[in-house]
Amino acid sequence: MATILAVDDDPAVRGLLADLLFRRGHSVLTARDGIEALERLAETQEGIACALVDWSMPRMGGKALVERIRFLRPGLPVVLMTGSVADEAFHEVEAEARLRKPFTISEAVAAVHRVLAAAPADETGAEKRRHPRREVSLPVEVHRVPRETGPAARARARNLSRGGVQLQLGLAGTGGTGVASGETVESVLFVPGRPEVRVRSRVVWRAPARGATGERLGLEFLEPAEAVAALL
Repeated sequence: MATILAVDDDPAVRGLLADLLFRRGHSVLTARDGIEALERLAETQEGIACALVDWSMPRMGGKALVERIRFLRPGLPVVLMTGSVADEAFHEVEAEARLRKPFTISEAVAAVHRVLAAAPADETGAEKRRHPRREVSLPVEVHRVPRETGPAARARARNLSRGGVQLQLGLAGTGGTGVASGETVESVLFVPGRPEVRVRSRVVWRAPARGATGERLGLEFLEPAEAVAALL
């Protein structure tokens, strides 16, 4: 069956979606807002087949999240959810299906199965071909734009793709980078035996480091990165 990403700031809705989809044989990942959803996308190597996205959430709402998904995972079907009846923008954002809250279990399951059935059989493979991703361990510097004296952070890269990169920042005792979500930075990747790769990027999510002091960043590359593509 499929892996589904359920994004909603209401824990009751997340739990309901996770339970009903799991009972129907799907694997389910959950996130409480757009920032956390982007983190799940960056961490998940196996293809996510569908994303259920709430429209109104703190930090990053549905509109901004769908825009990021279309850039980072253009083949990923989206089911938008909302409890509002008056938001015209909800109907203007591209989505494969829409759900009005409160929705029934049968309506939610039908929407997910409808978009899964409409996707090409090799969608996961096609998505990987468009944005191939690999585990890497490259030194990276993150510089503010315009550049200040010295980097804001040094890190190791992982989950590198032409669309973006996840960074593990070992920043014990530094109090973090001070780089904010949404900020434009310059990423410098140091590749053994090759010239350094410079790519203008946007910070799309920040999270505490797992099992270590420091933090993690998710960067979205803002310009074509042929040099990055050559590393994949």
